[in-house]
Order: sequence, then C-alpha cells, then structure tokens
Amino acid sequence: MSKKIKSILCFAVISIMLTTAMSSCSVSDVPEGYQLIACAGDKFRLYVPTQGWMPNTSSGITGAYYSMAENSSVSVYVADDAGDLSVADYWEKCNEKYSLELDGYEYNAKPENIILGGEQAIKYVYTAKLNIDGEDVGYKFMQVMARHDGEMYILLYSSPEEYYDNHIEVFEGAENDDGEYEGIIPYFRFDEPYYPEDEAEYSDKVECPEGMKLISTNERPYRFFVPENWIIDNRTQVSSAYFSEEDRSNVTLQGQMSDKDGISVQDYFDECEEKYKKLFDSYTFVSRGDTKMGENNAVKYIYTVQTGGQKYRVMQCICVKGAMFYILTYTALDADFDSHMADVEKMIENFEIR
Repeated sequence: MSKKIKSILCFAVISIMLTTAMSSCSVSDVPEGYQLIACAGDKFRLYVPTQGWMPNTSSGITGAYYSMAENSSVSVYVADDAGDLSVADYWEKCNEKYSLELDGYEYNAKPENIILGGEQAIKYVYTAKLNIDGEDVGYKFMQVMARHDGEMYILLYSSPEEYYDNHIEVFEGAENDDGEYEGIIPYFRFDEPYYPEDEAEYSDKVECPEGMKLISTNERPYRFFVPENWIIDNRTQVSSAYFSEEDRSNVTLQGQMSDKDGISVQDYFDECEEKYKKLFDSYTFVSRGDTKMGENNAVKYIYTVQTGGQKYRVMQCICVKGAMFYILTYTALDADFDSHMADVEKMIENFEIR
C-alpha cells in the first residue's frame, strides 16, 4: 500500500472514530449511532452505522462499505429491468441470470417474507465466487426486494463468507433493551426524493468572507466556511474539507442535539474524552482555553492521539446554543498541525449559527 493511500485511510479512520465518539456523547439523533447515505433523487433513506462503515456513492449507487480489508458492503438500487414483474417473478429472473454469470453460484436457502420500509418484501440468500485481485473469493449475499411506487427496489448486503456473520445482525436488525428493532433493514424507509437542497442557488445567496467558500448545505443549522483552496470532502455526512491530496489535514463541523438538560461544553467533552481514550492506541490531553466561534462563546481543546503508527494532533472548538452543540474538529499529523492554524482560526472566526 502506498504511503499516500495509507495516509488517506488513516485520516478517514480518525474522522470516523471521532464522529462516532461525539455522536454517542449525551446526544440523540435519529437513528442514534447511524448515518444517512443518500444520492440526489433517491426515493428512500438508507442508514448505516457510523462505527466502521464508510459512505460509497461515487458510482451513483447509494451504498457503504465496512472496510477496504473486508470488502463487506450494503447498497440500494432500482432494478430498471423489472417491468411489472412481482418480487417472486423478478427473483426467478435474477436466479437464472446469476447462475449463468456468477462462478460457483448456489441458491439453496428458503426465501423469507419481511417488511422493508413499510412494504412487503422478500429476502433471498445465495453464495458465489468473485475474482478479487486475481483470486477467487467466496462471497455470501442477502438480497432484499420490494416494490414501491411502481418500481423494484433491491437492498443488497454482500460480504466474503468469512466476514458475513460479523455484520448480519446489523443488517437484519436486532431488538434493543427498549424492545425496539434497530439495524439497516429496520431503519430503511421510502420517502420523497432526496435533494440536499438546490445548493448552487443556496450558495449564491450566501455572502462568503473574502477568500473563503461555503461548504455546509442548506439543511445545516449553521454556515461553515473554509479557504477556497481547501478541498470539500463529499464522502462524509458532516461538513468536511481537507487541505490537499498530498496533505490530508482536515476539518469537520457537526451539530449534535443534547438529550440531557443543562449539560455544559465541559460535560460534553469529558464524556467524549473517555471514549477517545478507548478508541485510540494512545490519547494525550494538551490544553483547554476559552475562545469564540463566530459570535458564540466556545471552548477550545487540543489533544494528541496515536493510531496506525502515526501521531496526530486534534483541535476541537465546541459551542452550544439552546440544546445544540456545534463541534469544529481540526485533525493533522503532529508535524503539520501548526502550518494550517491560520486557516483554521479563520474558519472558527467566520462560523455562523443560522
């Protein structure tokens, strides 16, 4: 693996770990611990866990994968060749196609009737061999199909057989302590077409500080600006940008709703800090100081973490308004941290709560 790719993956892992930890610190989201994966125009909402799962929508198909090492993934798409076929009839068509096109294809499991997004659906499980980097790998698939609004939807979970059981409970769903089912299938829903707003029109209405650009969407209750030379990271479900392809120093901005009355910024950070100590190979607190995020009183925390053999320095600025916490996180290799502080301070200074 090249040094550049390894660096990119390390930054991605750190962002996911920090996001996961912050999402679980005295906040409530719907669904808690999950992230929305959606492409423009989707008539559904796919939620996958924040822990370990990374969005993958670059091909235009809505999906996510667990890790590059495992190649476990989930995806949703509309079958454009289904016509008016029922789910059962369309499966017969799929079954015939797979038997011709997939090496080692086997379908022996009994189909199971379930509910997907409020619609009657059928779940099919099969195995096949896929050629991965010149090697035949045994894969197991769970294909859930439902008709909605005249179209055939397919929700697919695929994984190398050795990893399949690791995520099947998350995919199918499990009952929690409150007697409610949580998981990818239980949380899946059909909805109005998804558009993250007409961003071009929205951006045109917003006056940006000189030399900066807006990277938060109209759905966010804040405005987050970064220098024009920073690159927007569209792979995450939070407002995010990084410095360059060679230097993946990055910033993220997310809002979290508190589920406790009267929780302070320090209380919030204390809970997150306990999770950081468990998530990373090492965690070292550096400093705390009062500051401003735009016009809002805030607290700035700096700490270092080690993961994947690398040392990173992280700065988090946190402010609260009402029940909403706003967290700006800057992450860089320890050696690169100071070189971008002027840019980051500008981002902090120009942050707006709408």
